[in-house]
Amino acid sequence: MSTEPEQGAEDRVEADAGAEDRVEGAAPEPAQDTAVADLVAERNVDGLLDLSLALIAGTADVERDPDRALRCYQAAADLGSPEGDYGIAVFLLSGDGDTSEATRHLRLAADAGHVEARVYLGNLYEIGLHYEVDLEKASVWYRSAARAAGIEQEPGTREHGLAMAELGCVREVNLLLADETVPKKDRLLHLRRAKALGYGRFLREQKRREDEALERRSVEMLQTAERERDQQERDIGIARTELRRAAGAREGPESEPAPAQSLTVGAGIGAAAIASVLLAVAGVAGLLATEGARAMGAERGLPLLGARVELVLPLVVTLLGAMPAFLLYRPAAVLWALVAAGLAATGGWLAWSAPTARVLAEPTQQATAAAVAGFLLALLVAGLRGGIRPRR
Repeated sequence: MSTEPEQGAEDRVEADAGAEDRVEGAAPEPAQDTAVADLVAERNVDGLLDLSLALIAGTADVERDPDRALRCYQAAADLGSPEGDYGIAVFLLSGDGDTSEATRHLRLAADAGHVEARVYLGNLYEIGLHYEVDLEKASVWYRSAARAAGIEQEPGTREHGLAMAELGCVREVNLLLADETVPKKDRLLHLRRAKALGYGRFLREQKRREDEALERRSVEMLQTAERERDQQERDIGIARTELRRAAGAREGPESEPAPAQSLTVGAGIGAAAIASVLLAVAGVAGLLATEGARAMGAERGLPLLGARVELVLPLVVTLLGAMPAFLLYRPAAVLWALVAAGLAATGGWLAWSAPTARVLAEPTQQATAAAVAGFLLALLVAGLRGGIRPRR
């Protein structure tokens, strides 16, 4: 059983729970603390505990001094006070103190019958803070706290759960938070109690880990996008080199321009190969851009496209795959190929409506694939018939 009245104990726990913000910048220990020494000489445990609370919160008569408050708790503990041990434990657990020393004092207080210390230990095992998660040990400490607090309700009943939640038991508080039959103010009060008994530190650390994971994912996505952009630039450079090489092989310094309708087999096949590479790169880029748009929250709307994420693929293929064909072929040949691509896309879209003709998962993908095939075939024919741009 706690050595303080219930209300006084709750005030002290909540004051100690805020010690994290007070540990930094604490005043250095004075050479002699006459007031504390006098209370120790009188074996005045209650006076030491009252002084520690005043030093933590600061009052009109007592200047706030966390380090001196900790010395008061230590003096009370040395006089055999479980409240002193508990005060040390909460103080160290709330700041950057020695965790092993804090849990040692917490167990001393719990073994002496301190209710909050037993609940605190149960919470640490329940949420895996400072200890590995061990629900069996948590249950042992919760039952011990219930006995010390005089809770007589049958375990597993609603009344027992409410009583344990009032003590700050994380297990029962979490169950209670989902129970809308309990007034919201009561649920928030029990949650505040649980936060003062270890749950608050756990929630802060969980939020920190989630923020770090989100930051890592953002960095990884940015690095992936940069690698893809570099690869696209390299592929375009290779395609331009191949284009210049093919044009140079077709036209020497003494060669005559080929007739517009004469067969140019070698150049036609070479140009079609380069166009195939560009379209393949554009297709991969389009698929990645589509998935990136979905992952980055395309449901909020994309510029020009709105929520039509499926249009990202054909748009990227057109811009990165089809438009560079004007560098290789005469404008008339490219326009003819675009018309053929449009007809092929229409056929692919209509074919998708028949279950037996569905080759890809989405109609947009199937129409794009058909358009690419029609475009390449038309370019190949145009290239063989002299539709390649002459070298300047």
